[in-house]
Amino acid sequence: MGFTKFEKDISYVCALPDAPTLENGYTPKSLKQTFDRAGEDLKGFINESLIPELESGSEKIGCKKIENINGNTLQSVLESLALKIQEIANGAVPDGSVTPDKFVDSVRDFITSGSLRRRVFLEAGEYTFTPTRSGVYKVEVQGAGGGGSLVASYPYKYSYGGGGGAWGSSYLTLEKGVEYIITVGRGGKGLVAVDGKRVSDAECGENSSVLCGDDILISAGGGKIKKHADGYATSEKAEIKTFGGYPVFSNLSSDGECEFRQGGASHFGQGALDENHGANAGAGGYGAKYSAVYNTYESGGDGADGAVIIEWVE
Repeated sequence: MGFTKFEKDISYVCALPDAPTLENGYTPKSLKQTFDRAGEDLKGFINESLIPELESGSEKIGCKKIENINGNTLQSVLESLALKIQEIANGAVPDGSVTPDKFVDSVRDFITSGSLRRRVFLEAGEYTFTPTRSGVYKVEVQGAGGGGSLVASYPYKYSYGGGGGAWGSSYLTLEKGVEYIITVGRGGKGLVAVDGKRVSDAECGENSSVLCGDDILISAGGGKIKKHADGYATSEKAEIKTFGGYPVFSNLSSDGECEFRQGGASHFGQGALDENHGANAGAGGYGAKYSAVYNTYESGGDGADGAVIIEWVE
């Protein structure tokens, strides 16, 4: 948009003959009017067109681009400025307007250090966790689940779901730059059967823990196998839960075949139900299976790996 341009030809004087005469109709009065006509036209344009447009013409006044301000007219620039002032007054900070270089060195270093608020370790193994800031952290440890087993009890063999690993939680003060050793327990192997023959027995789940050097800050035991299917957790001032096998043993059908084989639950959910439904973190594997009719075995399920979760609090 723009202002109306004055494009009228006002070359009235130049249009007069070189020697105006009364005979040609040029009286003194008409000559005066001719000399004044251009001024009258300009006066009319200014009063009737330009001034009204200026009075409400902020949308027509151009403006050079201003960094971080939207718009290229006076009106759009003013609206953008008003919006930013309102956001500041309301406590709102426009997206992308606050960058690390606007903070003091200590805060900038904190933001750009790559420090993670939450770390989750779900696969069995040993890890190193080095905080990028000192503070209080909530630490949760989940022991691994025990494997599904089978126990002889005359005249039948009973199926035991592996026990769920224990779970512990505590608020620990961790120091910046110190290496903490994270151990996530491996789930216990279930009873192994090959071609219907029993090859090996089930295994307990491994412990999960957090250590500083040789000092155990918090740990949670792995789930057990067979009848004593529970874990344990130890830590100063830790919240502790223990989980057992569920059920302790299966029901048997009329022909002596194990039917219900679910593994023990954990803090994070149910144990494995069967070959098609796995266990949640730290839960037990489903029990092994035996058929008294055919004297054959089926493997039990593996317990799930444990977990360690570290979350910065303050």
